[in-house]
Amino acid sequence: MRMGPDSNTIAGERKKILDDITKLTFLEEMNRNLLRKKTDTIFAPIRNKLKESLKKIAIENSYSYIFELNTDAKFPLPLYDDITGIVMTKLGL
Repeated sequence: MRMGPDSNTIAGERKKILDDITKLTFLEEMNRNLLRKKTDTIFAPIRNKLKESLKKIAIENSYSYIFELNTDAKFPLPLYDDITGIVMTKLGL
């Protein structure tokens, strides 16, 4: 089978499209990584302050464990203290 000029043009266009998709995929991944790093940098001080506040609250109130209740873990209501208010006060909020 003989390939004419139209076949070469179509193949060239397809290659260019694939190259463009590859470049866009690379740029998208790079941007996603930059965003993740920037987000981590911005939120690190907040996470650290929360972590230190929780440590202090645990010591002050003799807690062995502090659980985050917005996870899938299920706890019977009478078995835990809601320390949200204490945490908010420690954080100055």
